Amino acid sequence: MSDPAPSALDAAVAAPTTLPPRVSRRTLIGGGAGLAAVGGLLGTGLLLRERADGQLLDGRQRAAHLLRRAGFAPNSAEVDAALKAGTAATADALLHPERIDDSALDRRLAADAFDLSRVPELQRWWLVRMTASRRPLLEKMTLFWHGLLTSSYHKTANLPQLMATQNQFLRTHALGNLRDLLVGISKDGAMLRWLDGTGSTRRQPNENYARELMELFTMGVGNYSETDVRELSRSLTGWNVDSAGKVAFRPAAHDTGTKTFLGRTGNLGLEEAIDIILAHPATPTHLATRMWEYFVYPSPSAADIKPLVDAYHHSEHDARAMMAALLGSPQFYSNRAYRALVKSPSELTAGVARQLGLTLDATDLSAMAAMGQALLDPPNVAGWAGGPEWLVTGAWMARMRWLLATSGKHSSVLAGLTGAARPEDAVDQAVRTLLDGNISDGARQAIVDHARVARPGGKVPAADLVFLVAATPEYQLA
Repeated sequence: MSDPAPSALDAAVAAPTTLPPRVSRRTLIGGGAGLAAVGGLLGTGLLLRERADGQLLDGRQRAAHLLRRAGFAPNSAEVDAALKAGTAATADALLHPERIDDSALDRRLAADAFDLSRVPELQRWWLVRMTASRRPLLEKMTLFWHGLLTSSYHKTANLPQLMATQNQFLRTHALGNLRDLLVGISKDGAMLRWLDGTGSTRRQPNENYARELMELFTMGVGNYSETDVRELSRSLTGWNVDSAGKVAFRPAAHDTGTKTFLGRTGNLGLEEAIDIILAHPATPTHLATRMWEYFVYPSPSAADIKPLVDAYHHSEHDARAMMAALLGSPQFYSNRAYRALVKSPSELTAGVARQLGLTLDATDLSAMAAMGQALLDPPNVAGWAGGPEWLVTGAWMARMRWLLATSGKHSSVLAGLTGAARPEDAVDQAVRTLLDGNISDGARQAIVDHARVARPGGKVPAADLVFLVAATPEYQLA
């Protein structure tokens, strides 16, 4: 018997695509990488509706936008709750996770009995947190800091528990004081291994962490000298991780001599050095820019980030205050911000799971790695490049394969999508569930046409609808 003819869904996965080095939001939505990957099924020229006032069309879209950026793709019930409460109250609740009961997640994690001393188990544990936590901003901030204050399990091969300790540390301090975060991460066991701080002594100070602490983690390029790198490395000497993974300070290995760092002179140690970095004018600008680009849109202006910089100073370096300024900014809800960021593999997988009520497993972690993001394993000290890099050929194809496989899994949400009698109604229901109702007319019509051809006179399989909606450029953007 001959093989059946390939379906439109097969073509969607099979068609390769390559992104140019830089892809604008308009290009991506307008028929670039995403539409090439789905084999032209959804047509070209798909543009989101432009708003003259620069604001989102309605309250539901504002609520969904907030939940997507301050967490992962929300399900319909979460959007309904945010719409009822209002975006200001919802943002305030997200910013105070300690007020939210997450005991159901704790019970689930305890029942699954993850062995956090094993990296694959730790990765699954974190993915469950992303998909099931009622404190999504806390997990999103933990992911943000993991991508900025990077470490990889590859340097902790014989002490994998160090990555679990670091992950919990980042979560504990994700919305806390930045001094506590930077002091703690500077003497974190995984970080000491990752950037060769362990074994750095007064006789042989290692400069790796000192350089990255300024260049990537806090201040940015061009705001320090090579002398500052040397003097900072001297200030950080003496911390070590022993064979059992215990971090300890060895006074005899610490350089107690006078150092001059960023214009300050004295017998500087780790905490004094962090205070000097926090007081430098480049630090709030760099951190505010990194937050803005992660949660709002690329290349912010000085005016965009000024409220975050002001919050940094007024709160004495508090991450929660900076995020409150970000989520309360008019620019956060602007047309420029809406669907302006490409979803990372973590955002895509956790978001789909949250929206469809799915339980993810080790195969989903493998798919995320194929998409370009293995948790606890950033590609280098600069973290994941993100943006258009998430959609290069191999990564895009991995997305499509994962979406196709996932759309066939059973869930109550998927079952609910099969009730519509007309293709138009079924498509609209799927769009409301996955895209807060916002899809271009061209994309909607293309999916409706496919549904009519695929199931003439009958109901459209939910798996088809989920895959086709999730494969649209709009869904790939957060």
